[in-house]
Amino acid sequence: MTYVEDGDDWKDVFLPEPGTNFGVTSNPITVPGGALGIDTPLNLTQIQSTVEAVGTPFVDVMDAAVSMPVRLKLENALLGNNCYLGSESNPITLNLKTTGNPPSQPIGGGTPGAVFPAVPHTDTTFAVPAATGCGPLGSLNWAVNLRASTPSPSGHNSLATTSDVYNVPAFDVTPGQ
Repeated sequence: MTYVEDGDDWKDVFLPEPGTNFGVTSNPITVPGGALGIDTPLNLTQIQSTVEAVGTPFVDVMDAAVSMPVRLKLENALLGNNCYLGSESNPITLNLKTTGNPPSQPIGGGTPGAVFPAVPHTDTTFAVPAATGCGPLGSLNWAVNLRASTPSPSGHNSLATTSDVYNVPAFDVTPGQ
């Protein structure tokens, strides 16, 4: 985040480091049941899914909310290396919100600010577009759409996650730390 002047006000603006996937990190998640919905010997139908940011997230520090455009990369030997749900032009836009006032604690170590540990975030408003790039020339898009029930409109999907939210004045932060 960086602190910038906006007319008569100052506001925090999220500026990710160059080459950092917009400051979003994700560990691959194994899709339960893989491509067929059942486990197979040698995990031949196992699918790994990874969240990739496709735009700059917006962080509402006062409400500990985050909005970000993402896509899901699906990886499997049959699907190839270009299989996605969502894209840069048609992303899955997550609007992660929390309820109540999460407890905070000082960051410590001489850094002013607070950390809000284990903040529960949820979203039930996002849509998921149809698959693209799955299999040779997209020949398996239909199979991914069938298994994932995509495209899926807003209100038919849900996400619950837990995040640590840091609130630090930007003028006290040195890039890269």
